[in-house]
Amino acid sequence: MTKAVEASTSPVSLIIGFRTGCCCSFGIPVTQAFGVRSYSTTCA
Repeated sequence: MTKAVEASTSPVSLIIGFRTGCCCSFGIPVTQAFGVRSYSTTCA
């Protein structure tokens, strides 16, 4: 691998991991709202 590819691997993995964590964390309150059938707060 070239040095440029090796240098960009870590920041890209960090960004992808951060975005994955945000999406998973956002899904918890949404699924809880659907679980109690609170559609007025979910689909506002």
